[in-house]
Amino acid sequence: MKQIGKAVIVILCANAACGDGAETAPMQTATSSGVGGGGGGAPPTAQSLSVRVGIDTPTVGLDAYIKQDIETEAPAVGATVALDAPNGERIELVTGDDGRVMFEDIDWDAGRASVTAHLPGHALASRLGVTEADGEVTLHVRSQKLANNLVKVSGSAVNMTDPAHYLEVSATVENSNWWGDGPAGPDWSIWVPPNEPFTIVAREITYGGGAGSFDNPVYGWVTLDHPAVSSTTTKVELDFANPVAPETVSGSFDIALRRSSPLRFDSFGFVYSATLGSRLTSVVARGTSSQFTADGDRCDYVAEYPALPNVTDPVTLYRILHFPNRFFAANVLVAGYPGGNNVPPFIDLPHITSPENTGLHEPVSWVAFDSGVYAQFQLLRETELVWTIETALDDTTLTVPAPPSTIDPAALSTTPLEGQLYLIADDPGTAYIDKRTGPAESVFLTP
Repeated sequence: MKQIGKAVIVILCANAACGDGAETAPMQTATSSGVGGGGGGAPPTAQSLSVRVGIDTPTVGLDAYIKQDIETEAPAVGATVALDAPNGERIELVTGDDGRVMFEDIDWDAGRASVTAHLPGHALASRLGVTEADGEVTLHVRSQKLANNLVKVSGSAVNMTDPAHYLEVSATVENSNWWGDGPAGPDWSIWVPPNEPFTIVAREITYGGGAGSFDNPVYGWVTLDHPAVSSTTTKVELDFANPVAPETVSGSFDIALRRSSPLRFDSFGFVYSATLGSRLTSVVARGTSSQFTADGDRCDYVAEYPALPNVTDPVTLYRILHFPNRFFAANVLVAGYPGGNNVPPFIDLPHITSPENTGLHEPVSWVAFDSGVYAQFQLLRETELVWTIETALDDTTLTVPAPPSTIDPAALSTTPLEGQLYLIADDPGTAYIDKRTGPAESVFLTP
C-alpha cells in the first residue's frame, strides 16, 4: 500500500468571532487508504498540500475581477470539506474552530485530486485537477447575502448642456453607481458606504454607435467632495455651469483573436477606468469613442478623465463587447489611466463542444484558443449562484463532482442548472484578475 502526501484544508469566513482566542475544538484528521498507483517500485515521497477556503461575500463591486485577501479572512467553523482522492476514495471532514482539517497519506502517483467545500448559506466551491505540485489551493465559498450596508445619496444636476442628456454618476468609494441605466435627465442616485467621506464624479453624456464603433461624447465633468453620510441624503446638486476640464488621451489595442471568433463580428471596443479601492465601481475615466480598423485587427479609442488628487489606484478595463449580446466579452485590466498601446492580448471566447443539455455529472468539454488560462464554471439557478468550479491550468474538460454529504443532491435544483464557462489568466503579482472572458455559450445540466 502506498501512503503519499498530506492535504491541509483551511476554511475562512468573514465572522470576526472566528478564531478570537477562545478555546478551540481540535482539528480533524483522516488518512486516505492510498490504494492505487502502479504497485511496487520506488518508495513513496510524502508531501503536504494546503487548501485554504475563504468566504467570498458579494458586494456591489466587480467581485469577479477582485482577488480575495485570504490573510484578512477569519477561519470558518463547521464547514464540510470533501476530498476526492486520486485513488477514487472520498473523505469528508468538518472544520473545527481553527477552520482546518487535514487529509493524510494521499497517493499522488495515482493521479489528481479535487476538493469541494460547503458552508451553509453559501454557494459550493470546487477546485479540480489538484496535484502535489500545487502546494496550496485556495477556494472561496460565496455568501448568499450582500456585504454592503449602503446609504442612498440622490439629487439632480443643474446647468446641463441639455437636460435631455444622460448622467453617469459614481463615487470614489465602493458604490452602486448611476451609469446610464436610468432615464435621461438631471435626476440621479447612488448608494455609498456609511460614515466614509467621498468624492462624486459625474458626466453629462449621450450614447451612440453600433458594431465596430461607439460614440459617447461627454459634455461636461463635475466632481464634488462630499462628507460622510449615515442615512439617506437627498437634494445633492451637481452644477455643470463650471465643469472640470478633463485630460483627453488616445490609444489603441490589438484584437489578436481568431478570425472566426464571435468577438470579431458585431462587436466594439470599450475603455473605462475605475479604482481598486472602490472594487472597480468608481468610474474615474471614460472612453468617449472607439473605432475598429478596416481589417478588424485594432481598436482606436479616445478617453477622458478629470483630475482627482485623492485617486492613487486607477485600473483601466479594456473590453471587446459583442453588440447584440454583451455577455460575449473579453476583458483586460491594466494598472493606471488609459492611453498609449500597452494593452496585453485578450483571451478569446472558448467554444463549448458538449451537448447543450446534459447530466449534472457528465463531462463538459470546450476548445480554448489560448494557453496559460484556467476555466471557471459557474452553476446558476436562474440568477442565484449555486456552485463555482475552477480547473487546473489549460484543462479543457471538467466533471462536476458529487456535492458533500451535507447537501441532498435532489435539493440542488428541480430544474436544470445553467452552466456558464469563463476563461481567466492571472498574474499573481496583482490584486486583480488581469484577463477574463465573459461567458460563452451556456450548457444546462440536469441533476
